[in-house]
Amino acid sequence: MSTIAFVIVAKQDFAQLAEIQLPVHVLSYDEQDHEPALFLNDRIVSDHELSPACIGGVSIRTKGLKVLESLLQRLDDVCGTGKLPICDLTARGRSEYEGVLLRFAADALAAAVQRQARRISGLNKSITALRKSHETTQSAFSMLERFVFDNNLASRTVSTALLPGRNAAPITLQSGEGLVQRLPVASTGLCDVTLYIDNLDIAEKGQLSVALSTVEDGKLHANWTVSGDTLNPGPVRLSLRTSLDAVPMTPVIEVLWIGESACSLACSMRHPDPRFQVQLAGDSDPRVLAFTCWSYLPGCEAMLPASGIPPTSGISPPSTATQPLRRKLVDNAL
Repeated sequence: MSTIAFVIVAKQDFAQLAEIQLPVHVLSYDEQDHEPALFLNDRIVSDHELSPACIGGVSIRTKGLKVLESLLQRLDDVCGTGKLPICDLTARGRSEYEGVLLRFAADALAAAVQRQARRISGLNKSITALRKSHETTQSAFSMLERFVFDNNLASRTVSTALLPGRNAAPITLQSGEGLVQRLPVASTGLCDVTLYIDNLDIAEKGQLSVALSTVEDGKLHANWTVSGDTLNPGPVRLSLRTSLDAVPMTPVIEVLWIGESACSLACSMRHPDPRFQVQLAGDSDPRVLAFTCWSYLPGCEAMLPASGIPPTSGISPPSTATQPLRRKLVDNAL
């Protein structure tokens, strides 16, 4: 039906227009109805069915003019047709009907073609804008995916590794002794810290406690408690459930050993800068613990590694045994 053009006329005037050979179909309405219904060959036509093809209305008598105006306004309100023109023949003689109606039909059809062209143009512009927006979004997601995979950010990755030195003497902690070590990395995305137990016998009865905090805000992020009977010479990987956020700060670990015998931690090197030296027994020790730091997307939760030890539930304050050492390390760092 949308390929045929229509004009609307009152039912009482339908017979007069039917005598004129118009290039469009004529629909009638009953002006006596409170809500005029539209008829095409005695079949009721809905507003939505009519609206794409209607080009205007024709009024022969003054009485039907206001009803026709309200009907066309209804089409505009319901279907968004815009203000359609009305061919007013109330002041014309019957001999003029055909010429006036043909001119009206030609002008209305031309206007309808222009409206359709504008709608098609607007639709094409909207589709073009939508396609560009979609392509931009797809490109952004593609770049994000490529960045993640190119930088292996889909898994925890090693950011810094200071492996045990062959000739570096280990640091031995007696029961109740602790140490504090600044990590030479930024806290951004930090998710794991691996310490190395030296190749020495460790009593089964004992407990290794490790706490991770940041210097600038003094915040304790996690602590781990590892039973002595699970410790073996080699790496001990301490894992965070959620990596630290994107604000770069100075991470610090505090280690405390309580057990029947000593616990020896492997060292990697000697460092001349007191800020990176181990704080041990109330003084700076030039040795640096051997450790490996892992990173992930900042502030994101990653799957725990099979060898990782998760933090203990809840966060306990640092041990009083390492607090003086921590204060000295903070003073050196600042």
